[in-house]
Amino acid sequence: MARVRFGAVVREVDAILFDKDGTLLDAYVLWHAMADGRLRALGESDRIGPEVLAACEAQLGYDRATRRVDPRGPLAVAPQTEEIVINAAVVYRMTGIPWTEAKALVEGAYARAEERLRARIDDVSSPLPGIREALVALRAAGVRLGVATTDVIPRSESMLRVSGLLEHFDFLGGRDLVKRGKPHPDLALLVCERLGVEPGRVAIVGDSPEDLLLGRNAGLGLRVGVLTGSGTPENLGPLADVVIGSVAEIRPE
Repeated sequence: MARVRFGAVVREVDAILFDKDGTLLDAYVLWHAMADGRLRALGESDRIGPEVLAACEAQLGYDRATRRVDPRGPLAVAPQTEEIVINAAVVYRMTGIPWTEAKALVEGAYARAEERLRARIDDVSSPLPGIREALVALRAAGVRLGVATTDVIPRSESMLRVSGLLEHFDFLGGRDLVKRGKPHPDLALLVCERLGVEPGRVAIVGDSPEDLLLGRNAGLGLRVGVLTGSGTPENLGPLADVVIGSVAEIRPE
């Protein structure tokens, strides 16, 4: 156990779980790349016209013209499997394509977009300032570190490796390892189990209400909101024990 300062709060913890996008890495770089790629791939089908594509864009919680991402929308918080179903429903409703065909069409477009994104993973793996230094100091103090992300393991691993952060973590937990994603407790409990720590002696750090609800539902000892991603003091404050500017403010005492 180590004494760790989280902004104004000091707590003894065995481990810290971190969200990935918006907490460790610049979420908006990834979100823009994902949204643009998925919409471009959908638009390659001659069965999806401009009106349908515009509706899919809106359903993502994204505006290509202004580059605005709704931090509460599917692009920011939903796993890809749910996003596919959402846009498949748009295609089904607006084109009359049978449901099974509509879903297969969207799945194919997303698969193409993912393949293209993997080819440029360096471009979307941008660590936030001060992250590496904070992780090094925490590891040196004996704190075990884990990741609990809505993203899937293969891409998460690639992004963290490219950004130079992967080596600092003892375990990487992704949405594809559990049946229920955030805010259900499954992912946090899995990471705690793999780290060999009791949930009550663990802090979770994240930029969204879903991260903090995950911590609450899993019975984690401390919930820390950060303002480097989609969260605001207004939506994080009621769920967090403390809200800080970034992970760079976390340090051992």
